[in-house]
Amino acid sequence: VAQRSQVSPAKAKEAKRLFKQRCAKCHGQDGAGNNYGQIIGATNLSDPEWQQRVDDKRIFNSIKHGRGQMPALGEKLTEEQITSLMLFVRTLKK
Repeated sequence: VAQRSQVSPAKAKEAKRLFKQRCAKCHGQDGAGNNYGQIIGATNLSDPEWQQRVDDKRIFNSIKHGRGQMPALGEKLTEEQITSLMLFVRTLKK
């Protein structure tokens, strides 16, 4: 799992685009969840308590393998893209 300091501006921009494309439908643009996401129980990714409780490995694995209603993206994204998404999720903390 990559360190935050290893993410280039281009990779950060791609991660934001991937989040918008793949995750915002349920988690909302800011990670707090939208109406649909709240109905299906999507995690509020901006919640400071959740951010502290959940480690990077779990976020990575949730993106790769799916979790609950969340689809697995492991066959659609590279490991590098999944890592960049995981690091982007960390930036959503309020």
